[in-house]
Amino acid sequence: MLGQFCGIIPGLVTVKINPALMSRMREYLTAEAFDKMVSSLWGIANWAKQYLSKWMFANVYKHGRRAVKWVVKNVGFIRNALPDNVVKAITETWGEKGAKPWTFAQSFENLVDSIENKNLKSFVENLVDSFFESCSESLMVYAAAVDGY
Repeated sequence: MLGQFCGIIPGLVTVKINPALMSRMREYLTAEAFDKMVSSLWGIANWAKQYLSKWMFANVYKHGRRAVKWVVKNVGFIRNALPDNVVKAITETWGEKGAKPWTFAQSFENLVDSIENKNLKSFVENLVDSFFESCSESLMVYAAAVDGY
């Protein structure tokens, strides 16, 4: 289930090509001109995909911190599940000018290191590792499916 969640995140954009129009264009153009036109169309499509990807990533990056702060501040069960110092670090000091850098990775590592029960500590580490591995694998499956299309 976690892998499916991660696989849904990178949405796909598809373009439908009208085969009748393409064959009609092939009739009126020489093979070389048609190949150049198709090559140019692919170049434009790749440029648009890259531009859209960069734009989406930049917006997610810019607004991601604000969204995380809002969720931690306003969703009760998350706020109550996290230690007070982590809630304060996320909501008050994270991203402020002159603030000490705070990362999810370091905060998670500190949280796991604070677990005294050796079995529980191992379980939490393996759970998170398995989650990220399932995300990576599901993205590879989607990439292979897109490549095969």
